[in-house]
Amino acid sequence: MTEGEIGERILGHVARNSEIERHLRKKGVELDQERSIEHHFWAKAHMDGVMLAKELYGRGYLVVVISPKREEDGSVWWNVEASLNRTISEAIALDTTEALVRLAATFRCIYDGGGTSV
Repeated sequence: MTEGEIGERILGHVARNSEIERHLRKKGVELDQERSIEHHFWAKAHMDGVMLAKELYGRGYLVVVISPKREEDGSVWWNVEASLNRTISEAIALDTTEALVRLAATFRCIYDGGGTSV
């Protein structure tokens, strides 16, 4: 992934995170309460997903899923999910987003965002 593509992905997440923050604030959700946040990634190759998962684990994440998803054209993408206790504010912060997009790109993976129960 080129630096330009990484920048575009980060900007896309920033816009989405801003919308998520606005929506959650409107619903009265406490953004600074620590909770389990799941972060989602996609890998084209199994080993890339495994290496990403290993690095996430080394950084304190609980790797929840590494599973294949077969597309209609027969190709396979690997879903990697990892959780970490943090606040929603921390999870959607620019530095977190940039770090996860760049980490994923290091392993030829894509960071697809995060989620939590509210």
